[in-house]
Amino acid sequence: MFAALRTPMLGWMLLPLVWLAGCAELTGMVASDQAPLIEPDPASLDYPDTLSHAGPAKPEHPNLQDESDLWGAIRSKLVFADLDHRRVAEQRVWLARYPDRVDLVTERGRPFMPEIYHQIHLRGLPTDLAILPAVESGYRIGATSRRGAAGLWQFMPGTARLLGLRVDGVIDDRRGFSRSTAAALDHLQALADHYEGDWLLAVAAYNCGRGCVDRARARAAKAGHGTQYWDLDLPRETERYVPRWIAMVQVFSERSPEFPPLDPRRTLTEVIVYPPVDLDLARELSGLKPEEFDHFNARYKEDSLLPVVDSVWLPADKREAFTSRLAAVTPEQRARRTRYRVQRGDSLWKIARRHAVTVDYLCRINGFSARTTLQPGQILKLVEAPTQSLP
Repeated sequence: MFAALRTPMLGWMLLPLVWLAGCAELTGMVASDQAPLIEPDPASLDYPDTLSHAGPAKPEHPNLQDESDLWGAIRSKLVFADLDHRRVAEQRVWLARYPDRVDLVTERGRPFMPEIYHQIHLRGLPTDLAILPAVESGYRIGATSRRGAAGLWQFMPGTARLLGLRVDGVIDDRRGFSRSTAAALDHLQALADHYEGDWLLAVAAYNCGRGCVDRARARAAKAGHGTQYWDLDLPRETERYVPRWIAMVQVFSERSPEFPPLDPRRTLTEVIVYPPVDLDLARELSGLKPEEFDHFNARYKEDSLLPVVDSVWLPADKREAFTSRLAAVTPEQRARRTRYRVQRGDSLWKIARRHAVTVDYLCRINGFSARTTLQPGQILKLVEAPTQSLP
């Protein structure tokens, strides 16, 4: 089954991971965009229930450098663009109510799509997976579901850690678009291996968990029913999730010729920062607007004890200037943290002594008086913003 779409095995180490759901709920085209959940009326549609599951064979991937427009490259390799099913048609009716949202979601995906496509290309996976974050998060790097799933691919914390992502009080790799994409593709590839190349089952399991899909298949087999995706009794959300993804693939296929061209080269590049610097200094040296830098480097938690930055993602045309500025940073600037989170029992005097500054200095740069009462969790500046002139 689905021999044309089978993927290489990742090994037994990933198998325990696929029992866990990749996302907790639909946060892309529904929750994150605040579109009302309007379910189409199936009775109003006259659409065939064809049992096309895997779609056509996966096309070969040409060299990325041969592509002049990434949207066209993705469109030419879609596997599910022609899959017909009543439930897909229902989701297309739903999407048709919000045509502007499709454009908005696609525009959000522009900065990340070259990296996502590149990773999919290297693995030889269906390019349809590049559209999955549209359903998961609407390509919102900061998307967080009510249940705690986060990032483009909406990982729950436990699943993310099992897949090798760092999720703690300082760094959340679920919000790092490159690392989270690699983990999501590991996860999806392992699921596809488990289901012998059936990507509909794999994507369903990404939503509700491998155990959920396996149990549904076991119940269906025991009742003498089919065990493919369309045959299964799955949670309502998952029964919407896969058809909505396919509907998004189809809408993308039809609308992408109208999109502004997208350079297939990866326009964001990772720069290793060694020795490390703190986040404020890295943000200053980047030459980007603070909100733009934070968008590309959302894995660093802004409200934590200021993380030490060992790598940053920047537009490729900013790399050279950043590295030049970084080389000019003094050891003192690198070594000192610029902010501190107040702990229970702290005082201005204790904090000043711990960080080798005076109370007067702390008060001046934070706009305090010496009598200010500190609150646990409050963030203090420890040094003034860098005064280095940026070219």
